[in-house]
Amino acid sequence: MDTSTLIHNDLRVTNDVKGKVEQAVQDIIVATRIVDGFKNLQTGATSGSSYLKDHAGFPLEYALSYLKHR
Repeated sequence: MDTSTLIHNDLRVTNDVKGKVEQAVQDIIVATRIVDGFKNLQTGATSGSSYLKDHAGFPLEYALSYLKHR
C-alpha cells in the first residue's frame, strides 16, 4: 500500500514538473523572439517587427519611439 501511494505521489509531482518545464520552454521561445525582433528593429530590418507587433501586449510604438530618440 505504501509503495502504491509513493508511486502515485511521484507521478503527480513528475507531471507537475513536466508542465512547468513545458511552460518555461514556451516562455523562453517567446522571449527570444521578442529580443530578436527588437534587435532587428535596431538594425533596420522589418522581419522581426511583425512578430513584435502581433504579440499580445508588446508596446511596439514604445520601441519605435525609443529608437527615434536614441
